[in-house]
Amino acid sequence: MSKAPFLSGAGLCLLLCHGTFAQQTSSDGLIPSDRADSIFQHFETHRLEISPEVSLVLDSLLERSIQTNDSCRLPRIRSWRAHGYYARGQLDSAMFELDLGQRAYRPGCDSLHYMSLQANLSSTLLELGEFERVVTVTETVLARWNDEWARSSSRNALLTNRAIAKAYMG
Repeated sequence: MSKAPFLSGAGLCLLLCHGTFAQQTSSDGLIPSDRADSIFQHFETHRLEISPEVSLVLDSLLERSIQTNDSCRLPRIRSWRAHGYYARGQLDSAMFELDLGQRAYRPGCDSLHYMSLQANLSSTLLELGEFERVVTVTETVLARWNDEWARSSSRNALLTNRAIAKAYMG
């Protein structure tokens, strides 16, 4: 762990932002599409940091996805935001984001985005002590897991959360 964890978040913002978002917006007031694509891909392939800077980046991605009706990225962005709320102990906000993400998900979008939502839901429910619901969510989702998909942190979280919930239930 870094002795100055705030610097890693600031470094990420410097890496991704290249100045303020006001300087990097298009004529519609949103971050440019290519910039949003680059940031989204970065978050897909790197562990998401929990920092105020990353929250601002996610806010900008969310705004772009809402304004451009990008229904396939919206659930994934909501899942990332929910993870941030969960990590900061704001479980009500995490549940709200997860609900919005599930409502936004559409058939034909990346199923792993849906699985990410479910993994974050199971983590939040586990933190709330809702062990029976954790088992129900995880078993339902794991039964739908396609073995052709690459292994992911979502699958690991689902398996781990199910095991922890079952252990608490005895």
